[in-house]
Amino acid sequence: HLDAPLVVVEIRDDSNTAMAIQWTLKRHTLEMFERLFSGMTDQERVTYGADEVLRSCRTKLALASLVSLDPARSIGEIATALPPALAKGLPVLLKVVPAGMIRVSAGGVWRLRQRLAFSRLRDPSIERAWAQIHAPRG
Repeated sequence: HLDAPLVVVEIRDDSNTAMAIQWTLKRHTLEMFERLFSGMTDQERVTYGADEVLRSCRTKLALASLVSLDPARSIGEIATALPPALAKGLPVLLKVVPAGMIRVSAGGVWRLRQRLAFSRLRDPSIERAWAQIHAPRG
């Protein structure tokens, strides 16, 4: 483990490529954790917070499904991340609210969440190096 930031992540408003594959990445992450936790004892699952990790993975998969896929087609993914009462009302909501509006809204929330998460990890030395690399040459 190196206790130092080693990469710079650039988030651009016009970057849709990464957004389009997020649901696949989130699905694989969930499947990996499900396999990992299935081989543990109940005590190990508690120690490692398996329920919270899986709940977080399902929530991220649900949001990625809303952004990347047709929300009505991804209802199964979305419903697993919601409390049962909300999951029951989801099909009605998806019939009333246009899919495009759901994708745009969820995409905005997704990008805001990424910006907030990465802004907490800023390191001045890396930002200076990044600025030098991208400085206009003349």
